[in-house]
Amino acid sequence: MLPFSRTPDESSRWKLIGPAFLGAIVIALATGCGNGMNGASFNVAGTVTHGGQPVPVGYIKFIPKGSGTTGFASIRDGKFDTSTGKKSRGIEAGEYTITVDGFDGIPVVDPNDPNELFGNGKQLISRYSIEKTFLPKDQELSIDVPKR
Repeated sequence: MLPFSRTPDESSRWKLIGPAFLGAIVIALATGCGNGMNGASFNVAGTVTHGGQPVPVGYIKFIPKGSGTTGFASIRDGKFDTSTGKKSRGIEAGEYTITVDGFDGIPVVDPNDPNELFGNGKQLISRYSIEKTFLPKDQELSIDVPKR
C-alpha cells in the first residue's frame, strides 16, 4: 500500500465529513468574526450630570430602535466611554433610546440583611431616557438629568 493512499473506509468518511466541514467554513466566513454587530461600530464618550453635578456611579445604555446591538458603559465621576472598561460596548449608526441609571456611590447595608451590601449606594436616577440619532463616527454626548 502507498503511504498516502486511503482505504475505502477513509474515503467514505471524507464524503460525509467534507461537505459539512466546508459548510461550516462558509458560514463562519459569511457571518464574520467579531462583536456580532452588522455594521461598523463607533464609540460614544461624554458626561452625565444630575442637576448640574457629576453622577458618581452609574450605567448608560444605548438601545437601538431597530435591529442592532445594545451599547453600554459604566459612569464614574460623571464620565463614560463606550470604548473603555470590561462593561463597555460601542454602537452602530442609527436611532437609539439612551437610558441612564445613577447612584450616589456610597455603599449601603441592606436593612433586611446586614450581610448584603449595595456597592453603588443610593439610587439617584432610575432609567432616565432620551432619544438620539447617531452618525457613523465617534461622538461626544453630555446628558444633564434634572432633579425631581
